This record gives sequence, structure tokens and C-alpha cells, in this order.
Amino acid sequence: MLRYSLKSVPALTFLLAVSFIPVSAQPANAAVCSKREKFTSFLAKKYNEVPKAMGLVSNSGMMEVYVSKQGTWSILMTAPNGITCLIAAGNNWQGLKFAKVDTPS
Repeated sequence: MLRYSLKSVPALTFLLAVSFIPVSAQPANAAVCSKREKFTSFLAKKYNEVPKAMGLVSNSGMMEVYVSKQGTWSILMTAPNGITCLIAAGNNWQGLKFAKVDTPS
């Protein structure tokens, strides 16, 4: 059985986000980037997605997870220069309840 602690959430989230960043700069897998307001407005209107989680990614920006009641989800990354990129999106979002982790004595 997997156990999660709230302390591990930022690290796990960062690893998830980084795994979706394109390795090459080919147009077929290039990230879509624009002003943050354009993304948030589009996600709200088109998919009914609202912010579910956010966190700072070291010195490289802010990551946000948007989720809808229908199960669609999107991950946005905003760089310090204000440019936001869509990192990943999908369906069937499943929220997790975090179990309390016992600390060794």
C-alpha cells in the first residue's frame, strides 16, 4: 500500500510536471505558451476547470493544476518572466486522500 505525506506532494508534483516537458524543440511536441490569463479563461469557459493545486518549482516558476467536476485536468507552468505554458492535460482526474504517515521515534 502506498502512503503519501503532505511533505512529499511538491516533490512528486514537480517530478510529474517535469516528465511532461518536451525534450526536443520539434513543433510536434512543443509546449503551448501564452499569457496566463488566456489559459485560465479558456480552461474555465471551455472545460469548466478551476484551480485545484499550485506550488513553486524551485526558482523556475509556479505550477498549477486545474480540474473540472467532469474529470478533465490541465497542468500549467508559469515562468518568472510571466509566460505560462500548458505542460499536460487529460481526462479522468482522480483526487487522492493522503494518509497520515507515522514518523519514527
